[in-house]
Amino acid sequence: MERDGEDEQAIAEYQRSIELDPTFIDAHKNLAILCHTLSNTYRVKERVNLAYEHYERYFALGGKDPDLRAMYNDLLSYKDQILGM
Repeated sequence: MERDGEDEQAIAEYQRSIELDPTFIDAHKNLAILCHTLSNTYRVKERVNLAYEHYERYFALGGKDPDLRAMYNDLLSYKDQILGM
């Protein structure tokens, strides 16, 4: 779905997967990345908030991807600016 440009459907399916298994770490990771990259340069606050939520959940579940950590840290450094827009 994501590759086919079905962004909303992809987000909904990741969320459904997480509802079925809240510890499904890859769903949290993929949802965070998807929402982060599709936030229209951080203009879609709902997606930015979802990205924050699922990055945090991914790391809380033990995720260790250093590239993802760098993306998340970069996003965090602009959190006040992004959400204050």
